Amino acid sequence: MEDNTIKNESMYDINLDIEKNVKKIKQKNKKKTFWKKISIIKASYILTYKSLPARKIFLFWTSVILGLIFLFLAFTTFSNKFLIDVPTYGGEISEGVIGVPRYINPVLASTDSEKDLTRLVFSGLLKKDIEGNIINDLATEVSESDDRLSYTVFLNPDAKFHDGRKITSDDVIFTLNKIQDKKLNSSLAINFEGVTAEKIDDTTLTFHLKRPFFHFKESLTFGILPKHLLENLSTEEFTFSEFNIRPVGSGPFKIDSVVKKSNIANKYVLAANKNYLNGRPYLDKININIYQNTEDLLSALNDGKIESTSHLNYSSFAKINSSNKNIVSRNLTTVYSLSFNPNKNSLLAEKNIRVYLSSLINKQEIIDSVFGGYVTKKDFFFGNSDFASETTTDPESKDLEKLKEKTLTITTADLPELKQVTEKIADTWRAQGVNVEVVVYSLSNLAEVIKNRDFEILVFGSIIERDTDLYAYWHSTQKAYPGLNITGYMSNALDKNLESLRQDFTETRVTFLEEINQELIKEVPAMPLYSNNLNYTINNKDLAKELDGLLPKNLLDKSERFIEVKNWFKFKEKVWKFSYKKPLIEKLQNLLH
Repeated sequence: MEDNTIKNESMYDINLDIEKNVKKIKQKNKKKTFWKKISIIKASYILTYKSLPARKIFLFWTSVILGLIFLFLAFTTFSNKFLIDVPTYGGEISEGVIGVPRYINPVLASTDSEKDLTRLVFSGLLKKDIEGNIINDLATEVSESDDRLSYTVFLNPDAKFHDGRKITSDDVIFTLNKIQDKKLNSSLAINFEGVTAEKIDDTTLTFHLKRPFFHFKESLTFGILPKHLLENLSTEEFTFSEFNIRPVGSGPFKIDSVVKKSNIANKYVLAANKNYLNGRPYLDKININIYQNTEDLLSALNDGKIESTSHLNYSSFAKINSSNKNIVSRNLTTVYSLSFNPNKNSLLAEKNIRVYLSSLINKQEIIDSVFGGYVTKKDFFFGNSDFASETTTDPESKDLEKLKEKTLTITTADLPELKQVTEKIADTWRAQGVNVEVVVYSLSNLAEVIKNRDFEILVFGSIIERDTDLYAYWHSTQKAYPGLNITGYMSNALDKNLESLRQDFTETRVTFLEEINQELIKEVPAMPLYSNNLNYTINNKDLAKELDGLLPKNLLDKSERFIEVKNWFKFKEKVWKFSYKKPLIEKLQNLLH
């Protein structure tokens, strides 16, 4: 029995082996049969192709090529629906400025070249976007008390200076103290009169105001200084510190090198701050090339040594090579005006005399002839109004006789355009029989003249960034230096409206501005003439087009063109929209460079 069982099992195993072998043979035969069929089909196609006449072969290949082209175009068209143009990292821009910067320092900067570099190197608690909205910069939040007398700032814990040191409340308070230091005479001081700062902890502080100030948040855009590098300096040492020409900030770009000639800086090379809190800039570098005069700057632009500048004067535009003449314009807040000082000439205390002299001036003719239309006519010191100015070309004979008996003196700065404007005004008055003398001062000497109010009539500019700045120029408390009420004009109604404009947060504040404009136009203590434009000259048409979309609509000063500089780019490429991950690309870029 056992032997039979063993035999049966052996036979079963043998049968299984036979079945497996049969299957393998069949599979091999199938594969051979499949490839044999393919071979036969291939051979038949080749025979068919060879048997075709030449005309049909030509039509065949033509059809194949056209089919491939169609597929390629269809794929490209389909792909373009999902491809987007994105900026790529890399490249550099070379800018030209006039004048060697002495103070690349937010507390001390005053010239255009100083403000340009300060804007690139430093960042504030808050900043503006290109629409003019106030958004966070170094701060993550700024909370306002109900009475608008306290503003609590929460610093971003990741905020760092270029040297890697963390930014703390101490740095902010240190900067505020420097702004308020009267010995430093900072242009920012007027926004922080009576303001104190209280440290809560390393990343929290509170500003306390004596009275509400409508634009206080906007004032918090000032650049923050590193206390650890400057705290041991006296006021005099602070002013002359090496820091002012090789600063350390927290902005989108940092000082990489300073190129000197005869021990004077003629080029600043700024490198992208890859740890910039708001994201690494696309550009690797910005070169700020320094020139001593307009002629050298214009030559550098025409020769291609620089790509852009905002420092050319209006008479230079006609000399720019036509291929380089791409001008992006924005309105600025510097208002040039004619100011009357009755304290130096009692005749100017008479309103009808001021109205008569003002009515003779053709602003548009001056703008077209002197500036070629590259400035904006101003009828009000800030904003607009439906109020029409009083005009008269027929003063009383006794008033006209007084004018003819005296010589009026117009004072201005030794700047080409200002001298032309002043001479045109003088010629207009001379044509009416008025004796006029024009006196020209250098900028430094004119500053003393204005400080001492030592002029009869002044043609010069005022920076009026926001409506509350009118307080410094027209409130009666600002008659004496360092106040800016250079005409000495006083009015209780004007004082009240100026104070309300600073402190009112409701919609009625527009009424105060309207009444201020009306009084100034009616009484004519001064006459606004025109405001400057940023005329940003760029020698590359494509770059000009891109930058035009990245500049703010309105600028307080020329340096505000750099508000969105981190998003400026030189190159771009097409990528699949769904695959574009900017944060990842930025991290890879930081690892590579």
